[in-house]
Amino acid sequence: MGFDEEAVENGVKNILFGIFGPTWMQDQHLTETPKRVTAAYKEMFQGYWKDPLECFKVFDEVDYKDLLVIGPIKCYSMCSHHMLPFSMQIYCGYIPNGKIAGISKFTRAARIIAQRLQVQERITYELADVIQKALGTEDVMVLIKDSEHMCMKARGAKDFCANVTTSAVRGAFMKAETRAEFYEMIK
Repeated sequence: MGFDEEAVENGVKNILFGIFGPTWMQDQHLTETPKRVTAAYKEMFQGYWKDPLECFKVFDEVDYKDLLVIGPIKCYSMCSHHMLPFSMQIYCGYIPNGKIAGISKFTRAARIIAQRLQVQERITYELADVIQKALGTEDVMVLIKDSEHMCMKARGAKDFCANVTTSAVRGAFMKAETRAEFYEMIK
Protein backbone atom coordinates (compact mmCIF):
# COMPACT_ATOMS: atom_id res chain seq x y z
CA MET A 1 0.00 0.00 0.00
CA GLY A 2 1.25 3.45 -0.87
CA PHE A 3 0.63 6.87 0.61
CA ASP A 4 -3.10 7.72 0.52
CA GLU A 5 -3.08 11.49 0.02
CA GLU A 6 -6.86 11.83 0.17
CA ALA A 7 -7.11 9.95 3.47
CA VAL A 8 -4.29 12.00 5.04
CA GLU A 9 -5.78 15.29 3.83
CA ASN A 10 -9.20 14.34 5.20
CA GLY A 11 -7.58 13.35 8.49
CA VAL A 12 -5.95 16.77 8.81
CA LYS A 13 -9.29 18.44 8.02
CA ASN A 14 -10.89 16.38 10.80
CA ILE A 15 -8.18 17.44 13.26
CA LEU A 16 -8.68 21.11 12.36
CA PHE A 17 -12.44 20.72 12.71
CA GLY A 18 -11.94 19.02 16.07
CA ILE A 19 -9.83 21.94 17.35
CA PHE A 20 -11.61 24.95 15.77
CA GLY A 21 -14.97 23.68 14.56
CA PRO A 22 -16.03 24.89 11.10
CA THR A 23 -14.35 28.28 11.61
CA TRP A 24 -10.96 26.84 10.60
CA MET A 25 -12.04 27.14 6.94
CA GLN A 26 -12.35 30.93 7.33
CA ASP A 27 -8.74 31.43 8.44
CA GLN A 28 -6.54 32.21 5.43
CA HIS A 29 -3.57 30.60 7.19
CA LEU A 30 -5.41 27.29 7.64
CA THR A 31 -7.35 26.78 4.41
CA GLU A 32 -4.40 25.17 2.59
CA THR A 33 -3.00 23.48 5.70
CA PRO A 34 -4.50 20.04 4.92
CA LYS A 35 -2.73 20.02 1.54
CA ARG A 36 0.54 21.33 3.03
CA VAL A 37 0.53 18.78 5.87
CA THR A 38 -0.23 15.99 3.39
CA ALA A 39 2.71 17.02 1.19
CA ALA A 40 4.98 17.28 4.24
CA TYR A 41 3.97 13.85 5.53
CA LYS A 42 4.46 12.30 2.10
CA GLU A 43 8.05 13.57 2.18
CA MET A 44 8.69 12.89 5.87
CA PHE A 45 7.42 9.30 5.81
CA GLN A 46 9.04 8.16 2.55
CA GLY A 47 11.08 5.66 4.57
CA TYR A 48 8.10 3.31 4.44
CA TRP A 49 8.58 2.84 0.71
CA LYS A 50 12.36 2.45 0.63
CA ASP A 51 14.69 -0.33 1.74
CA PRO A 52 17.77 0.93 3.63
CA LEU A 53 19.75 -2.15 2.55
CA GLU A 54 19.47 -1.02 -1.06
CA CYS A 55 21.51 2.11 -0.23
CA PHE A 56 24.70 0.17 0.30
CA LYS A 57 27.23 -0.23 -2.48
CA VAL A 58 29.73 -2.62 -0.93
CA PHE A 59 33.38 -2.96 -1.94
CA ASP A 60 35.85 -5.72 -1.19
CA GLU A 61 38.56 -4.38 1.10
CA VAL A 62 40.72 -7.04 2.68
CA ASP A 63 43.52 -4.73 3.85
CA TYR A 64 41.61 -2.44 6.23
CA LYS A 65 40.74 -4.24 9.46
CA ASP A 66 40.45 -1.41 11.98
CA LEU A 67 37.55 0.57 13.35
CA LEU A 68 35.68 2.96 11.05
CA VAL A 69 33.33 5.58 12.51
CA ILE A 70 30.87 7.66 10.51
CA GLY A 71 29.11 10.64 12.05
CA PRO A 72 27.56 12.71 13.21
CA ILE A 73 24.67 11.98 10.87
CA LYS A 74 22.07 14.61 11.70
CA CYS A 75 18.50 13.71 10.96
CA TYR A 76 14.97 13.74 12.32
CA SER A 77 12.13 11.33 12.83
CA MET A 78 8.55 11.43 14.03
CA CYS A 79 7.64 9.93 17.39
CA SER A 80 5.21 7.06 16.94
CA HIS A 81 3.54 7.86 20.28
CA HIS A 82 2.58 11.51 19.62
CA MET A 83 3.48 12.10 15.95
CA LEU A 84 5.80 14.92 16.98
CA PRO A 85 9.32 15.36 15.58
CA PHE A 86 12.61 14.55 17.21
CA SER A 87 16.09 15.33 15.98
CA MET A 88 19.21 13.29 16.61
CA GLN A 89 22.88 12.78 15.88
CA ILE A 90 23.84 9.27 14.81
CA TYR A 91 27.29 7.68 14.90
CA CYS A 92 27.93 4.35 13.17
CA GLY A 93 31.02 2.29 13.86
CA TYR A 94 32.11 -1.02 12.39
CA ILE A 95 35.12 -3.23 11.95
CA PRO A 96 35.28 -4.49 8.35
CA ASN A 97 35.12 -8.19 7.63
CA GLY A 98 36.60 -7.86 4.13
CA LYS A 99 33.98 -5.33 2.98
CA ILE A 100 33.48 -1.57 3.23
CA ALA A 101 30.77 0.79 1.95
CA GLY A 102 30.69 4.35 0.69
CA ILE A 103 30.37 6.77 3.59
CA SER A 104 27.24 8.51 2.26
CA LYS A 105 25.40 5.19 2.32
CA PHE A 106 25.26 5.27 6.12
CA THR A 107 23.54 8.66 6.02
CA ARG A 108 21.05 7.48 3.43
CA ALA A 109 20.23 4.30 5.35
CA ALA A 110 19.83 6.21 8.62
CA ARG A 111 17.46 8.70 7.03
CA ILE A 112 15.33 6.00 5.43
CA ILE A 113 14.94 4.24 8.78
CA ALA A 114 14.21 7.53 10.54
CA GLN A 115 11.61 8.64 7.98
CA ARG A 116 8.94 6.49 9.57
CA LEU A 117 6.91 6.75 12.75
CA GLN A 118 9.60 5.62 15.15
CA VAL A 119 11.00 5.40 18.62
CA GLN A 120 14.69 6.14 19.05
CA GLU A 121 15.47 2.70 20.43
CA ARG A 122 14.10 1.02 17.31
CA ILE A 123 16.04 3.33 14.96
CA THR A 124 19.22 2.40 16.83
CA TYR A 125 18.69 -1.35 16.50
CA GLU A 126 17.33 -1.27 12.94
CA LEU A 127 20.34 0.70 11.71
CA ALA A 128 22.76 -1.69 13.43
CA ASP A 129 20.93 -4.65 11.83
CA VAL A 130 21.13 -3.07 8.36
CA ILE A 131 24.86 -2.34 8.70
CA GLN A 132 25.53 -5.90 9.84
CA LYS A 133 23.59 -7.37 6.90
CA ALA A 134 25.02 -4.99 4.28
CA LEU A 135 28.65 -5.43 5.31
CA GLY A 136 28.62 -9.00 6.59
CA THR A 137 30.18 -8.11 9.93
CA GLU A 138 29.05 -8.76 13.48
CA ASP A 139 31.22 -5.90 14.75
CA VAL A 140 28.87 -2.92 14.67
CA MET A 141 28.01 -0.12 17.05
CA VAL A 142 25.38 2.58 16.57
CA LEU A 143 25.07 5.48 18.98
CA ILE A 144 22.28 8.03 18.82
CA LYS A 145 22.79 11.04 21.05
CA ASP A 146 21.76 14.63 21.60
CA SER A 147 18.23 13.68 20.60
CA GLU A 148 15.64 16.35 21.20
CA HIS A 149 12.13 14.93 21.47
CA MET A 150 9.39 17.51 21.00
CA CYS A 151 6.93 15.13 22.66
CA MET A 152 8.90 15.74 25.87
CA LYS A 153 9.81 19.40 25.30
CA ALA A 154 6.53 20.82 23.98
CA ARG A 155 4.03 18.81 26.04
CA GLY A 156 3.82 16.62 29.11
CA ALA A 157 7.01 17.05 31.13
CA LYS A 158 7.99 20.19 29.16
CA ASP A 159 11.61 19.42 29.85
CA PHE A 160 13.74 21.63 27.61
CA CYS A 161 17.08 20.29 28.83
CA ALA A 162 16.78 16.50 28.64
CA ASN A 163 18.28 14.69 25.68
CA VAL A 164 18.20 10.97 24.98
CA THR A 165 21.11 8.63 24.15
CA THR A 166 20.75 5.05 22.89
CA SER A 167 23.23 2.48 21.62
CA ALA A 168 23.34 -0.84 19.84
CA VAL A 169 26.51 -2.72 20.75
CA ARG A 170 27.40 -5.84 18.76
CA GLY A 171 30.33 -8.20 18.30
CA ALA A 172 33.76 -6.78 19.17
CA PHE A 173 32.11 -3.66 20.60
CA MET A 174 30.98 -5.75 23.56
CA LYS A 175 34.62 -5.43 24.72
CA ALA A 176 35.25 -2.33 26.82
CA GLU A 177 38.41 -1.37 24.92
CA THR A 178 36.67 -1.40 21.52
CA ARG A 179 33.80 0.68 22.88
CA ALA A 180 36.31 3.09 24.44
CA GLU A 181 38.04 3.52 21.06
CA PHE A 182 34.66 4.25 19.46
CA TYR A 183 33.80 6.84 22.12
CA GLU A 184 37.23 8.44 21.78
CA MET A 185 36.77 8.77 18.02
CA ILE A 186 33.42 10.58 18.31
CA LYS A 187 34.64 13.21 20.79
